Amino acid sequence: YMLGLSATPFSGTSAAKGNELMRFFGGQVFSLPIEDALERGFLVPYYYYPIYVHATDEEESKFNKYTKTILGCFRDGICINPDLLVKTLRNRLRVISMAEEKQTKIRTIISSVTETDHFVVYCGDGKLYDDSTGEELRHIQSIKRILSEFDYKASQFTATENMAERMELVDSFNKGEISALAAIRCLDEGINIPSIKSALILSSNDDYREFVQRRGRILRKYGDKKSADIYDIIVLPSRLTPKMAVIELRRYYEYARLALNHDGLLAQLDELLNEYDLTLDDVMFYTEINTEADLDD
Repeated sequence: YMLGLSATPFSGTSAAKGNELMRFFGGQVFSLPIEDALERGFLVPYYYYPIYVHATDEEESKFNKYTKTILGCFRDGICINPDLLVKTLRNRLRVISMAEEKQTKIRTIISSVTETDHFVVYCGDGKLYDDSTGEELRHIQSIKRILSEFDYKASQFTATENMAERMELVDSFNKGEISALAAIRCLDEGINIPSIKSALILSSNDDYREFVQRRGRILRKYGDKKSADIYDIIVLPSRLTPKMAVIELRRYYEYARLALNHDGLLAQLDELLNEYDLTLDDVMFYTEINTEADLDD
């Protein structure tokens, strides 16, 4: 017998993948969706605050160029160049993550965060031009500098730190000795930082697993923590690039639907979907698998 334990047994974008996994393990034994964990008090509730910026013409052009390359990786519905596909998908997402207006408005955005301790910023994995040195600077390093400008005791959490260093950072953060962490994806899996009070999402992704893991990490119970705040930068393109809107609004919907302030958020989402001639189905994830009876068929 084999037992698989996963917070995300489904990919979010394909029901078939989840069903294939269930067939391999012989069905699902136990499930606790995040909505049930919130209702039963295993996680703290949260407020979701989307902050809108706009894509430039150049960014949309790059995005559409990558989209054409992605389509070229398939023939008759079969991927013929998986290496190029993965690379191009990553590059297309980086266009959104490193959107220019995110950088120009970052100080205004950070100043709007009400919590001034136990704050995490999820950064992109790209680089920026540093006017002071004339050289490229990693996004996470730039954010760390800006956090320091706002008197945060900031540190960074990346793959370059070894596990002992990471645990020291986590311990200092939980104790309040570090008030802010700038992080990339390595903070999403296997790291327990329950004291997080608020998080700012600067990186744009289309990975359902990441959404679930990241939100679950932010909402863990800790001391007298009653709730958490999630600030999310949503990049809105023109009507000519609806695929970019789909990527951003998927994350918006997934975070908004369970937030304490969901009513107003979902009303805003309806307006945005109408703007891009999209429906709710276009931005929903596959988060359920078929029953065992379906699997037996």
